[in-house]
Amino acid sequence: LSSSTSPEDLGGLTVSMLEWKAGPQAKELDKLIHWLREFRPDIVQLTNSIFLGLADPIQQALGVPVIVAFQGEDIFLDALVEPYRTRARELMVQHAARAMGFVATSDYCASAMSAYVEVDREKVDVVPLGIDLRGYPESRARNALDEIRIGYLARICPEKGLHILVEAFYQLVQNSDRDLTLHVAGWLGKKDETYCEGVKRQAASWGIEDRIEYTHDFSRKEKVAFLRDLDILSVPTPYQEAKGLFALESMACGVPVVLPNHGSYPEYIAKTEGGILVDTLKPADVATGILRLIDDPDLRMDLSAKGAAGVRAYYNDDRMAEDAIKVYERHIGISSR
Repeated sequence: LSSSTSPEDLGGLTVSMLEWKAGPQAKELDKLIHWLREFRPDIVQLTNSIFLGLADPIQQALGVPVIVAFQGEDIFLDALVEPYRTRARELMVQHAARAMGFVATSDYCASAMSAYVEVDREKVDVVPLGIDLRGYPESRARNALDEIRIGYLARICPEKGLHILVEAFYQLVQNSDRDLTLHVAGWLGKKDETYCEGVKRQAASWGIEDRIEYTHDFSRKEKVAFLRDLDILSVPTPYQEAKGLFALESMACGVPVVLPNHGSYPEYIAKTEGGILVDTLKPADVATGILRLIDDPDLRMDLSAKGAAGVRAYYNDDRMAEDAIKVYERHIGISSR
């Protein structure tokens, strides 16, 4: 789902998409099936569970397995207004019962979404995220310097917790004699401009606005350069993150992360050992986690090396492709029996 999409305004459209065969998009479904018949795929993967209504019609028309990707859509769906929220979930449960299988990017996402659509967890394969590591440095460019650069790389919105990090940063500035700066990078949608301005006003009231830099537009190359210049990255998301690609990108650059102990983050840290987890979203606890890395440069460098190696071992795009192919081959084999 687009990060510019506001679920509060899209209840009717979401329900309509889930109804497909009976809804106004029925003609578009016919066009899709016609194109797929010409393409003759061995398997079809739907990119997220909002498209669950397509699974059974495609399976029936083409006779090939259709699997559905879970990407944490429950967050979007739970934000729909009634009666659309209840109706959307009812339709998802109905359609999920007829889908051949599902794929998720983490164990957390697999468990959360299988419960949401009421299917057995065993029907969900996990294909961990993988990133294209070209251009990512294999070693840290920065060492223990006087200035400590703390970073945030995510969409600028309440769901990603920038306001929590800014308050934690304020507490760090109050209680440390180190030269601390906060570097914020991420897409800012129009609907979140008021939120961002509120965060900036709060920072100004605390007298820390000169220590914070904001970047909203950048290329992939610029993103890697941004990460390389950080010492620590923290994105204290209030909701349970199903993906959190920014955490992997940060660790791939050798930048240790401080993250909430929920969602997919514990899996990332368990495999890579590239950061630490905090048990609550209180700014004081986030600040304590960051301060632990500020005060212990040896720990910071150890996590840096382990995180970079861990991402390359477990979260590279080649491994993701190999895992996905194994899932596809298994479903194709089951379907052809």
